[in-house]
Amino acid sequence: MSSVATSAAAPSATSCTQQSFSDYPTQDVFCAFDGRSGIPDKYEDHFKTCCKDAPVQKWANDCSLYCLSAGQPVSSLISCLQEQGVTPGLIFCNGNNTMTATATDLSPTKPTGTAGSGSGTSGPRQSTGAAVPAVVPQGVSKAGLGMLAMIAISAFAGAML
Repeated sequence: MSSVATSAAAPSATSCTQQSFSDYPTQDVFCAFDGRSGIPDKYEDHFKTCCKDAPVQKWANDCSLYCLSAGQPVSSLISCLQEQGVTPGLIFCNGNNTMTATATDLSPTKPTGTAGSGSGTSGPRQSTGAAVPAVVPQGVSKAGLGMLAMIAISAFAGAML
């Protein structure tokens, strides 16, 4: 008697770069990360920690994770993900910082849209009542501030000559 073992292959970084992350998996308020490099180690754990009772689901052909911002505003979910180590520039949400998900049933669902199934237009899919994506605050480096100060001082000194 022989047995055959099968396993699903993980998506490659190349296949993830071709995904469209503008076809949102739900119309409810959620946060995800731009998984063009695939799902980094520990990100699923980070999402499970921060998403509280909302299930963490794979999306965009298993290149990304998302969860509803249930029981907490988007700003709290973003802060938690950043504190856990998710790269700030890769986090995106489909609601403003004060919004929360409206779903009362938090059981995992099949995403309403799949990556690559859009109409071929670029940019986020818009529909009636769709929220504006939240902007994740980015830090300013000390080196950047130093360069800005040098430019300002140089411009001032040049104007004085």
